[in-house]
Amino acid sequence: MTLWILALGVLGLFAAVGFALGAVRNLTFFLGAIVAGLVATPLGGALTGLIKSAGLKNPLWIYLVPSGIAYVLVLILFLALGFGLHFKIMMFYKYKRDDVSNQQWLRMDRRVGTSIGLLTGVIIFFAISKLIYTGGYLTAQVSTEDGNNPAWINFMSSARRDIHETGFDRVLAALDKTPAAFYQGSDILGLLYHNPVLQGRLSNYPYFLSLGQRTEFQEMGADKEYNDLIFGKASVKAIIEHPRTQGILGNAEILNEIIGVDLKDLRTFLETGKSPKYADEHLLGFWTLDKEAVLVHERKTKPDIKSVELASLRKTIDTMPNITLLATLNNKTHVKSSGGAPPPTATTVVVQVPPVSQQRDNRVTSRYGPLARGQQRTPPPTTIVVAAPPTPPITQLAGDGEWKRIEASGEYQLVLPNSLGTNLTWSGRVKDNELFITETNKSQLLIFYKTQ
Repeated sequence: MTLWILALGVLGLFAAVGFALGAVRNLTFFLGAIVAGLVATPLGGALTGLIKSAGLKNPLWIYLVPSGIAYVLVLILFLALGFGLHFKIMMFYKYKRDDVSNQQWLRMDRRVGTSIGLLTGVIIFFAISKLIYTGGYLTAQVSTEDGNNPAWINFMSSARRDIHETGFDRVLAALDKTPAAFYQGSDILGLLYHNPVLQGRLSNYPYFLSLGQRTEFQEMGADKEYNDLIFGKASVKAIIEHPRTQGILGNAEILNEIIGVDLKDLRTFLETGKSPKYADEHLLGFWTLDKEAVLVHERKTKPDIKSVELASLRKTIDTMPNITLLATLNNKTHVKSSGGAPPPTATTVVVQVPPVSQQRDNRVTSRYGPLARGQQRTPPPTTIVVAAPPTPPITQLAGDGEWKRIEASGEYQLVLPNSLGTNLTWSGRVKDNELFITETNKSQLLIFYKTQ
């Protein structure tokens, strides 16, 4: 219904305008509508930067407004040309021809103008329908089912449905030159809008790993009010107008980085949790230290470990900090450590062992009393010093580092700073979602598991 109302309104309006303006002005306007439809998109691309600098941040309007402005400017140019031609012809019939010829000219001008106005209306209707066909695809993805949307979103979505239901979309598809990236991006926005829990998966997408470390996104994730809007499926208008969203839309550096994403691969990742594009780079992502796995590995490599040493090792591992390692596409690493405690103190144990003679005298005393004869003088006890087992050092990692892949072996070399700022070189390998890293020239092994 919305589409038909729009069609009748546009055709009726331009028929009336055609009658009022006449044949000459409407003919130039008609030609202008055709030319404007052909050049609006290329000219609009040149105006996009100007529109952004004017403060417009809504992505839909950034896409539609430049083309609309270009279309109107071309129409005005042709309309001005039409007024100039009409004025010359009118003056010719008014002052150089008789009144009968002048009246015939005026009647013909209005009737032909009405016909041309209808044709112009058809062209304008196609142009508007094309904008609805494109923009309505996006609004349909992000509109709420309860209809609690801005009026322009409801109109665009309703008209887009009418275009599809009438089969008119097949006609417009043949005229549509919109890049496929627009429709792919619209699908992803709709997927995220109606499934806000996927935002957790979005932050783990390899392309966005470094972007997620920026202050803007860290603050966005900690903003309860903003997250309530997202997870509560608030209207798109409310989300776009929120200062957090405006801050992202107004940051050209962030937008350029987002635009560079592979949309097809991103959608596959959101739907399946796996990225075909980055499947071979196993190190990318978040890794968390698995203390229990480290302990199990030590026990396997030292099957004859003594119980005292094992207890000391367990205490040492328990006091290790919680380490999170992030490897990003730009060959950077970000390590965060939290918790942890000082290593257990290695103390010396002193054991006093009584001599054998004292043990025998103790039995005599217990039977005959402390004054019984035959008791020997008790020598002093023997002191035995038992050193506590050595405590392995605790790894304290924190800060930004680097990684690179060793193509020959498929392993990785990581440069990770410790808590003192000293860079430590580690060799690493990934197996079954576990990362094993060993510090160069040392036997210490850390095991991480991948977090999604």
